Amino acid sequence: MYSKKSFISRTVVAAAVALSMLGAVACGANKVDSQVEVAAESTTEVVAEVAENTEAVAEATEAVAEESTEAATEETVEETTEVASMTAAENIKGMYFSTTRNIEITEGETNADNYIKVNLRDEEAFNEEDITFVSTNPEVVSIAFDKKVSYYYLYFTLTGVADGEAEIYAVSNDGAVESEHKKVTVVPSKENVAKEDEVDKKG
Repeated sequence: MYSKKSFISRTVVAAAVALSMLGAVACGANKVDSQVEVAAESTTEVVAEVAENTEAVAEATEAVAEESTEAATEETVEETTEVASMTAAENIKGMYFSTTRNIEITEGETNADNYIKVNLRDEEAFNEEDITFVSTNPEVVSIAFDKKVSYYYLYFTLTGVADGEAEIYAVSNDGAVESEHKKVTVVPSKENVAKEDEVDKKG
């Protein structure tokens, strides 16, 4: 059995040990709180720095996009201006008939099988109205534009007016570009031949 004095001493020691332990725990808790606070401050600083860097990257990207758009716009304007200022003669490099042979049709006949191919620098800038079809003798054969196919194929219609010969060609409206001349022979119709034979027999 412990004496009362011994029991009190032990109780005091135990209390002192308990208080010491509580102090250590409290001190540890304070250190943990301090570390958490420091970590929180560091995290806040990092987040702020990331946000600032992200904003800077966004501004730089926007600036590059604006510069690219301006450059593309200027280039488009320059190309459009260049196309707009190009004359028909400058756009047309040459004109060629679809056939290498001379053409023969009958008096009164209409032929729309042939075309002229126009070699161009810019297909989009070409207008068929920039070209005129010409017959050197419209009283023998007439020529007229028929239709445009695939930008640069210009079909034309020939009509045999009277027997004889003529040349046809295409020329730019300013006269600067002219195609080769194609010979067209118009032969008499069977009806006219029959009439002429009948006249000769009577004569």
